[in-house]
Amino acid sequence: MITRFFRTFFFLLTNASAWTDGADWEPEDALALSGFLASRTGIKFSARLRNASLSFNANAVQSGQPHECGRAFGYMTAIADIQTLSAPSMPRDAQSEEDGATGVGSLEHLIP
Repeated sequence: MITRFFRTFFFLLTNASAWTDGADWEPEDALALSGFLASRTGIKFSARLRNASLSFNANAVQSGQPHECGRAFGYMTAIADIQTLSAPSMPRDAQSEEDGATGVGSLEHLIP
């Protein structure tokens, strides 16, 4: 009975959230986020995110449950999004000339 209640509750919560258009991400936003991530608090924040990601990955491996794998993947995706938003952007023409067909060069800041 309680499990059914929680499933219904979580279902209603997920259906209540709606898509909102975010503001355009400007180069100044990337600089501000990059500056924060380089600060003392940002370094601690990044370490906490990394440790939580490792914890979710370990739980996913140990449990073998699909929802745990999804949670770990979602967390890693959020971290990658934060790191990508902190990278300075280049015009698309410059990216394609520099990176060729792969676009790998724009992700170099993600390498540990």
